[in-house]
Formats: sequence, structure tokens, C-alpha cells
Amino acid sequence: MWDSPGEISSYESAENGRHGSSDDERTFKYGIKLTFNWAQRTMSMPATSTSQDPMLIPSPSNSAWPIIQPAKKATTTTADPLSAIVSIISSSTKELQMLYAENGSQTPRLDEPLTGGASSYTGRVAELSELIVAAANQLIATVRDPKEVLWEDVTSMFMSAALGFVVDVDIPDVLEEAPNQALHVRDIASAVDCDQAYVVRILRYLASRHVFREVTPDVFANNRLSSALIKRNGKTVSEMKSEPMEKFTDAGFAALIGELGGEALKSSSAIGEFVKSRGKAGATPFNIAWETEKPLWEWYELPENAWRHKRFNAAMKGLNLFFDDQVFLNGESLILVPIHLANSFHSVRLE
Repeated sequence: MWDSPGEISSYESAENGRHGSSDDERTFKYGIKLTFNWAQRTMSMPATSTSQDPMLIPSPSNSAWPIIQPAKKATTTTADPLSAIVSIISSSTKELQMLYAENGSQTPRLDEPLTGGASSYTGRVAELSELIVAAANQLIATVRDPKEVLWEDVTSMFMSAALGFVVDVDIPDVLEEAPNQALHVRDIASAVDCDQAYVVRILRYLASRHVFREVTPDVFANNRLSSALIKRNGKTVSEMKSEPMEKFTDAGFAALIGELGGEALKSSSAIGEFVKSRGKAGATPFNIAWETEKPLWEWYELPENAWRHKRFNAAMKGLNLFFDDQVFLNGESLILVPIHLANSFHSVRLE
């Protein structure tokens, strides 16, 4: 079913769940093939789809995953791809706006923080969101200079590192507690005990990528994206500082971002070395990057990694938030994976 560990294409055959081999079979309803990001797909789609949209039908091999239905026969193979993509964005956006209006709510505002840290990406809203994002990403990849696209991709580790940093030092939480929910970088740096010159560069880097909002020069506030990083565990910033081992308790998503921007980011840097050595350089990329022979689970049990261990446990709990209880893969619920890990490794504790 999957193209690769990172992508799934929209031309999966509705009859057998396999990719078509001809141009006709690979033609999207609008005359264009879209590629979806695996993480977005698994995180946003509901366990079952009730949509009657002919583009979205349950996969025969797994009804939990709606897939894009290919056209039976291509009406044209020479359609302008840009027009097709823009058509998808336009029609899907209009339907999304109608859904929000019917529910008496406004469409998402990037500058406004999430209320209570919750979002409404379920059902048809999630389906439309996925379609819009896939089309928008493909439009960017199509019209942008390929070198610029690849440059942004290869430097994405800075994004991971920056997100991991702001979560680790509680910047979203500091801004949440601010009287006007906005602070000068001087005060932010003081609150997190870091150099102002570096903090402002990190925040501006993130703000230029739509995480945080620079209200006025050097004054930052949370926005829709950064507010999702607030720990919302009932603890104040002061309490989290006084009990750092507990800061990620009941803050699963923040813990997950911290984990991916920490251990996972560093481990990923050794993937090339691991693959080129055919596994001889170390048991896993993690072992190479962290210069340890211990398996990850045993490494977490080391006293000096106690805080990472606590964060990992919280991150696993946060990962479950992305999946409905009824989501299954190969007959086994995804929600059981952390339970199996806990049974196999005493260091993994579910809270």
C-alpha cells in the first residue's frame, strides 16, 4: 500500500489496493496525481470515513484509511497541472469554508492561538485539510526553483532543532503566562535563562516559518502553531522549573516534539553512515550517533538519561493522541504498540 516509509500516492487502485501502472490508472479525478505525506495522513484521518465524496473511498485492504479513487479512464493527459492543482485547492477550500459556516465557527486564523490546545480536524474537515495541503505542497514543489526546494529540505534539521529547543526551555508556556500573552525577547531570554542574541534568532527563524508571531520588532507571541506546543499540564512555568523531571507529565505532544528534536534528530544524522557500512558501523544509527553499544531502552535506564526517559514515556502517550482507538494495522491496534513496548522493556512505563 505504501510508496515508501514517507509517502503515499493518490493513484492507488480502488480494486486491489495496488498502484496502477499506466498513465490512465494514475490520473487523479482532476487530471493530476497528488502525493500525500505519510505523517499527515496517519495523524489527520479518522478511523472510518463517512464521506460520500467519490474521490475518497475506504481501502479494501484497510477500511481505516480512506484513499483517493483514481479515474477509470483519463479524460486527458495534457491538462495543465497547475490549473488542476489550483482547482483542487479552490474547490476544497470553498467546501471547508462552508463546513465551518454550517457549524457556526470561523475558519482557522494563523495569528490566533488554539483555544484550549484543541483542534477540530476530524471527519470531512480532516479530509479536506489533507487534500488542500497535499495540493498546496505540490503546487509549491512544481513552481519553485528545484534548488530552493531541496535547499529547504536539506536544512530542515534546523527546524527540528529549533522546535526542540523552544519546547525544552518552555518558551510557548512563558508566552502563555505573559500579561498580554506577548513579550519582548529580552524578557523571554531572561525567563528561560538563555542568551538574548540567540533566542531572538531562533524565534525569528520559527516565526518566518509560521511558528510564533513577531507582533512588533523583537516582541513575540504564540500563534496557532506555537500554541500547540504549550504543555497544558496544569503546571506553571515556575513549577516546571522547580520539578524539571515532571515537566512533560500530561504534556504528550510537547514531549513528542522534544523527543523528535532531541534523540531522534541526533540519531538521524547517522543514517547515512549506518547504511553505507551495511550495519557494521553500529547496531543502529542511534548507537552510532550517541556512541553507545546499549539498546535504546537500556540507554534510557541510565541515571543520566532519567529526564529523557520520562520525556520518552510522555511522548509515547502523546503519540496515541493522533490515532482513533479503532485504527488498525495488520489486524493490530496501533494503540497497543506502546503497551507491547512496556511489556518487553521495563523502562517503558505508561502513565
